[in-house]
Amino acid sequence: MNIKMNYFLEQKNIIIMKNYFKKIVLFLVSILLFYNCSSNENLGEDFRIVEFSPGEGYAGNRIQLNWRGEEFVEQNITLLLNEIELEIEDVQVNSLNFIVPVGAESGQLKLTIGDKTAVSENEFVIKRIDHQPIYFFGETNTPGCAFCYTLKSLNFKEDGNFQIRQESNLNLGHLTGFIQYDTSKKEFFGVNHESCKTLNVINIESEQRYFRSLCPKNGYTEAHPIYNSTLNKKVVIQINYYNGLLLFQELNENNQLVDISNVINIDSEHRGDFYAENFKYSKSLNSYIALNTRINQGVKLLTINANTFETSIKEINIEGSLPEFHDNAPALIEDKVNNRFFFGVKGDLYELNMSSGVSFKIETDFSNYFNSKFGFIPNFIQRTAIYYPPTNEIIFVHYGEYHNDGPSDKFFAISLDTKRTREINPTSVKRHFEVKGFTLKE
Repeated sequence: MNIKMNYFLEQKNIIIMKNYFKKIVLFLVSILLFYNCSSNENLGEDFRIVEFSPGEGYAGNRIQLNWRGEEFVEQNITLLLNEIELEIEDVQVNSLNFIVPVGAESGQLKLTIGDKTAVSENEFVIKRIDHQPIYFFGETNTPGCAFCYTLKSLNFKEDGNFQIRQESNLNLGHLTGFIQYDTSKKEFFGVNHESCKTLNVINIESEQRYFRSLCPKNGYTEAHPIYNSTLNKKVVIQINYYNGLLLFQELNENNQLVDISNVINIDSEHRGDFYAENFKYSKSLNSYIALNTRINQGVKLLTINANTFETSIKEINIEGSLPEFHDNAPALIEDKVNNRFFFGVKGDLYELNMSSGVSFKIETDFSNYFNSKFGFIPNFIQRTAIYYPPTNEIIFVHYGEYHNDGPSDKFFAISLDTKRTREINPTSVKRHFEVKGFTLKE
C-alpha cells in the first residue's frame, strides 16, 4: 500500500514539475518575444540617414538621399551640410534629392523632419572643378582699339562663376570667330565673318600669329575651316549653297589647299539646307556632321564619312513637336566624354541619339528663365555653345538688349543635372563681343 502511495506521489510530483518547467519555458519565451518586439519597435523609431548616392559631387549635381524611421507626410523638412541649408526637391516618403551648393565644403548631412533630426555617419565629399579654360576670340583690352581681337578664355571660379582672362597680346586686327584648337601644333585658329574669309592662327606658346586667305574656290560660295582631330589636320569645306555642291580640302604643311575629296552633290531637295560654319568633325563618328531645320519641315542631319566621303541625310524623329518658328541652322553640341549630342531650337534643348536618329526634348527652364528675367526668349544658343565636362553644363553666349545694361554679350550655362539656367557673370561687358564660338584644349 505504501509502495503504491509513494509511486503515486512521485508521479504527481513529476507532473507538477513538468507543468512548472513548461510555465518557466513559456515565461522565458514570452520575455524573449517581448524583447524582440520591443527591439523591432525601437528600430522602427530609430530615425537615421541610410545612404546618399553618389557619395560625392560637384556644385550643381543632384544627389539622392534615403532615410528610415520617419515617414515624410506634411512635416517641415530641412537638410543641412555644415549648417548650410540645401535646396531639396522630389521629396518622397523616405527619400529626397538635393542640389550640391556652390562654395560648399565636405561634411556630414543633417536631416530634420518635424521635431526629429538625423546626422549621416559618413561625410558627403565635395569635388573640386578641374580649372579647364574655355577659349574664344574676343576684343582686346587695348584702349582706343575698336574691334581688335585676340585670344581670351573663361576660367571657372570656386563660387561657380567664370572670369575672363586675356591669353595673348597678339592682335588679330579684325573680328574673328568660330574658334578651334589644333592639338598637333598647339594653335588656336578661326576665321572672320566675311564671305572671303581670312584664316587667323595664334600660337600662344611661341606668341606667333599668321593669316591665310580662304576665299571660296571658283564655283563655290563659301570656304570654312574645321579641325580633324584624327588626322590632326585643318580641313576646309568649300560649299555652294545654290547648287548643293561640297568639296573638302586639306591645308598642308606648305599652307596650301589640296583637294581630298571629289565634288559632293547634295540632292536638289536639300540644296541650301546646310551652312559651312555649321559643320564640325566628330572623332567618335569619324565624320563631318551638320544639322539643319526648316520651319515646319523637321530636322535633318547630314553625315559625311571622313575617309570615304560617303554622304547620308537623315530626318530626325522628334519626340514632341518643334516650335513653330526657329533658327534654320542650329549647331550640334557634342559631349565627347559621354558620346552625347545636343541641339537647340528656339528656346528648347534636345538630345540626339545618333544611332537611332531619335531626339527628345530636355525639360529645362531656359525659356522661363529668359522671359522672367529679361522679357524675351532668344533663339537657342546657335553656334556659340560648348559642352563643359567639369560641371556637366552647356555654356553659351548671347548678344542682346539686357534692360539697363544696353547691348552686350552675356554668358550663360544650362546644367544637365538640374536642368536650370544661370548667368555665369564673367565680367560686365557693355561692348559687343561678337563671340562666335568656344573651344577646349583636348
